[in-house]
Parts: sequence; structure tokens; C-alpha cells
Amino acid sequence: MNAGLSKESVLQVEGLNPRYLLLRCIGGGSYGNVYSAKDKTTGGLVAIKVIPSLFDDLVDCKKILREINLMREIECEYVAKMLDMGIIGEEDSFDSVYIVMEYVKTDMKYMQSREEKLNLPQVKKLMYSFLCGLKYLHSAHVVHRDIKPANLLVDKDRVKICDFGLARSLEGVYEAEDLEYSKSSTLKGASAFLSKKGNIENRIKPRKSLALNSNSPKKIDMANLKKTSTMRKDSSDIENQSALLNLRGHRDSLDSNSSKLGISRLSFSSIGPKYVENKFVPEEPAEPRRKLKRKLTSHVVTRWYRSPELVLMEKHYSYEIDIWSSGCIFGELIRMISSDTEYSLHQSALFPGMSCFPLSPCEEEDNEDIIEGYPINSHDQIQSIFDIIGTPLNKQAYSFVSDESALEYLRLIPPRAPIPYGDLFPEANDDCLDLLDLMLEFNPEQRCSVDMLLEHRFFKEIRNKRKEREAKSPIVLEIDEYDEVDEDLLRQGLLKEAYAYKN
Repeated sequence: MNAGLSKESVLQVEGLNPRYLLLRCIGGGSYGNVYSAKDKTTGGLVAIKVIPSLFDDLVDCKKILREINLMREIECEYVAKMLDMGIIGEEDSFDSVYIVMEYVKTDMKYMQSREEKLNLPQVKKLMYSFLCGLKYLHSAHVVHRDIKPANLLVDKDRVKICDFGLARSLEGVYEAEDLEYSKSSTLKGASAFLSKKGNIENRIKPRKSLALNSNSPKKIDMANLKKTSTMRKDSSDIENQSALLNLRGHRDSLDSNSSKLGISRLSFSSIGPKYVENKFVPEEPAEPRRKLKRKLTSHVVTRWYRSPELVLMEKHYSYEIDIWSSGCIFGELIRMISSDTEYSLHQSALFPGMSCFPLSPCEEEDNEDIIEGYPINSHDQIQSIFDIIGTPLNKQAYSFVSDESALEYLRLIPPRAPIPYGDLFPEANDDCLDLLDLMLEFNPEQRCSVDMLLEHRFFKEIRNKRKEREAKSPIVLEIDEYDEVDEDLLRQGLLKEAYAYKN
């Protein structure tokens, strides 16, 4: 029986459990429609997702079964709770299911569309609850793989993570010893990275503009920023490159430790003609950090929230991709803080790339140049990232790149300086910007783990360690034990999930 809408009423779905009274359709997507509904048993509101035509695409059906299995196992107040699940139709012939979730009125994407304004304490509470939810998932060896505003429900000052359609349990993906390394690698790598700069709880790295003119306006002149940003296209102009550095500063090369790092301002002013090779990119690709037992796809995470390692086609990724996406979310929340800046930042993503080579390349007519077979486009996702954080100025930053083609592509991108976070986010304090910097670390091996982020002094006033719960045990998904699945196997898996709620 198909789960189409009944002809008698658009607020009825044939075969749905009569316990639920549909109120209205509140959303829809490739997998089906979502309704607000009243639970006649409890009297409370719920959200119901109805997924029809399950077995038309067995790959998608496997994703749906994985999501249902994950949601049943998760028990965390900062993750949207699945309350019920059932089939629509007979056990031997059903092709639709429904999923009942707790009802949350809004999500972060809706807040952004309404250009809602926040204050810094609100941003702090939202980020803290979000990271508590992420800590639980990572402790269960689950990587979400699709952190974005639409997948973050907002209940007052609390975030609930939802939509696990792309989520994966890393149990069985890596060898046992590599999985433990995967869980702690960011902790070890970031600890070594931060040890030179002081304890994370006490470390503050101011992000002030380094413009030569101390009387320059505090408001963001986006026209000037865009004009300055395009100067990288003519990297042979030494005077322009020097001006670029003086206007925008550099969070690594212009601090007091720059001489120790062997980096100088002249790094940018001597890079030669257009698209010269970026000499900071290593010649040889890195060895994979982990041994894969099962393949992970690189085509995950919505483009604007995709981490550098995913953009660069790394197959051996882990929890760090969620940290990068979380940093993108944090930046967008900071932009929602009330401000008198001339340019409205509320509706733009931090890294709004229009293409993502080679996963989703731009149209041929939009390419600026084809250099050595690679489309070099200023709107590509990696270019969008470098426009803000700047190109890394040491080879260690690229030590994770194991794909030779990715290294060749990186060498064709001319170096550029970053925009100081203090200019982008004038309403944020030093602790806020420091936390953002830790999350948007280009190299995943140096990106902080969620545990380290929760230790940051930005959360000191509101932190409650009792809320930072870990899963009792890793989540193991039976369906992932099978390399190939057929309709019968998927049907039995969905029935097993439905029986779990009946009992």
C-alpha cells in the first residue's frame, strides 16, 4: 500500500497509526513529507516523517534503515528523539514507513531566513548545547556527516541535532587500533599544536585588524574588502600584494612568532606571475593515517559546510569533519549578533562556494582558467575557504593530503592572506574568535576535538559537566556488516525496528 495522501483529506495518510492526528505538512524532501501531529495518547505535539516507495532505490533504503537504527540507539537531550516508528501496509508487502520524532518548532536555517538577531550569551548557550550533543555522538563512534543549519533544531536556547540520513558509525570501518587513534587523534595533534601557545583554557589570541591607518573605520566596507580580495588575481603586482597584507593582516605570519616559523611578509610579495606554483604545498602525498576495512564516501556534507579533507577527496576522514562544519555554524551564529555594520551578513554562509571540484565542478563557461587540466575558479569551495582563512604558510598544514591530484590542484592556487576574524565579526570577543579559530583549522590532524572545545574558556561561565554525557557504548549497526543488501534483507531490518517500538 502506498503512503500517498488520502483523497478525503490532505491531513490523512492511508495506513498511518490512528494514534496520530495530522495537523499540517511542515516540510518535505527527496525522502517524503514531514507533518506536525497530535499524539492522542499523550496529548502532545509530534513531528511525523512519512517515507514512501522505500524499495525503489535500495541504496537510499539502506540509508533510511541506518538512520532509524541510529536514532533508536541514541539517548541524549541534545539530539532529536525518535519516539515511534512503524510500517504502512502488510508485513510482506509494505513499501512505506513513518517515523515519529519529538516536535521542535524551529531550526537554525529558519532563524537565519528571518534575520533574527542574537546576543553573545545566546550564541554561547546554543553552541554549548550543540557541542554537548556532538560529544555524545562522537563518544558513540558516530560521525554525523551533514551538520548544517537545517539539521539543527532550536528549542529556546538549546540545540537538538537531527537528520541522520548521512550519519555513519565508525565501528567496523577502521581497524580497532585505528578507530581508537581516530577518536583521540585530534586530541593528540591539537594538544601538540596548542602546547606552543599555552593552555587552552587560558589562551587568548586577539584578532585585531592590522591596517596601517589606526583611524580606519570599524564598520566593514564590503566593497573595499571585495576589491582587496580580487587583488590576488594579479600576484605579480608586488605593491598590491604588500597592501593586501597591511590591510588584512595574517593570523600566523604577522604575529610575534612569525620569525620562529620562518615566515615573512615577503612570502606574498614574491610569488611571481599569475598561478605560479604554491611552494608551501609538499611535492609528495601523505601516507593514509588509517587502514580502512570498509569504504567511506567523500561526497557527504552540504558543500558550504564541507571540510578541507572532504573537498580534497580524503577517504580516511573521521570526527574532524563534524568539527569543521560546527565551526561554520559557529561563524554564522556570530554573524547573527546585533551589529551596526553596513553589510548584512545574516543570510550568507561563511564559505559560500558555488562549486566543489572535483565532486561538483562548476559549469565549463564559469571557469576562469583551465590550468594543467584543472578548472581554477574563484568561486570554488576551497577558494572560498582560502578567501577567509588564507592559504596555510607551512608544509605541515598539508600533511594530511594523500591524493596526488589534490596536491597538484593546491599548488595552482596562489597564496593569499586571511581576513582577520576581528574585522569579519566586530561584535565578538577574543574568546569567541579564538574558539572559532580552533574549529576552522585547515589540517584535521591539528583541529581540536569536541572535548577540547568544551574545555575552552568561552564556555566557562555556563559549563555544566553533568550535561556533557557520553554514550554507554559504541553504536554498532548490523546493516553495515553487509557489503551488499537486497530487498528482503532491508525489509526484515525495517520490520525488526518496527517490532522494537511495538514491544
